[in-house]
Amino acid sequence: MIDYAADRRTRYAQSPHSFSPRAIHTARAHGLQIMLSCMVETSVGVTAAAHIAPLCDYVDLDGPLLIANDPYRGVRFDGARLILPEAPGLGVTRA
Repeated sequence: MIDYAADRRTRYAQSPHSFSPRAIHTARAHGLQIMLSCMVETSVGVTAAAHIAPLCDYVDLDGPLLIANDPYRGVRFDGARLILPEAPGLGVTRA
């Protein structure tokens, strides 16, 4: 039985500091699970988010799959696996 639930939703694009590793570790210290997700986003935002995905319990970053003409290349998908690019920085390049 669940005594209580905490729900904190913050859009990364509007508040990038909310998804910092520090915020994630603080949530963990309070026994919370972490979900990382997106709306319809280009590969730029999703690739940035994918870099912290290993710190999260649940990840839903399929936004670029919903864009027919994404102007960038970044994270790739192999089924449910996220594959980070190997280029410098975030690894995002123009399509």
